[in-house]
Amino acid sequence: MDVQHNVAVSVLHPSNEALQLAYQQVCTSYHNVEDFRARLLGIIPGVTAGSFIATIASNPEKSAALTNLVFPFGILGALVVLGLFFYEIENLRRSTMLTLRGQWLEQAMNIVGPFAPYPDNVFNARDAAAIIYSISFAGWVCIALWFPLPGIAIYITLLVLIICAALSFPYMRTLQTRIHQEYSGTRNRALPHEQV
Repeated sequence: MDVQHNVAVSVLHPSNEALQLAYQQVCTSYHNVEDFRARLLGIIPGVTAGSFIATIASNPEKSAALTNLVFPFGILGALVVLGLFFYEIENLRRSTMLTLRGQWLEQAMNIVGPFAPYPDNVFNARDAAAIIYSISFAGWVCIALWFPLPGIAIYITLLVLIICAALSFPYMRTLQTRIHQEYSGTRNRALPHEQV
């Protein structure tokens, strides 16, 4: 009977060591997610730009095979970027949830750390990701259309860029807001040491 009481007390009032261990795990997970996101955001535009330059610099009259491969290669690149954008959305979800858990743990330990709330900036990682993925997707569309539609490929690309940006910016912002709302119950619940 006494053992059950001690277990209940330890669950309601976790030790500082338990809180610090959980906090360290949240910090490590958060940094892993953010590091992976940053690497992707650095690689994707470089690959897109390199492919775009190679396509523009090539001479379609010298190689008919190149001309025939550019369209499927561009479509494949656009689909890969779209898939990575969906993965970015999942990473944004993970990052936001880890931030909320980190804030909760910082509050429980009565510390101010890297998860402390701060006002939303005009320039932030979420919007930078939306810009990079929109431009990269549009770039691959341009590569795909460069030889088949040489006169209008740029105009179609600009239209695709505008549509991608118009969809991705509000979607990612809404997603992050929704995650905050879903987990606000966790943040508004009493801290373990405040529960009775």
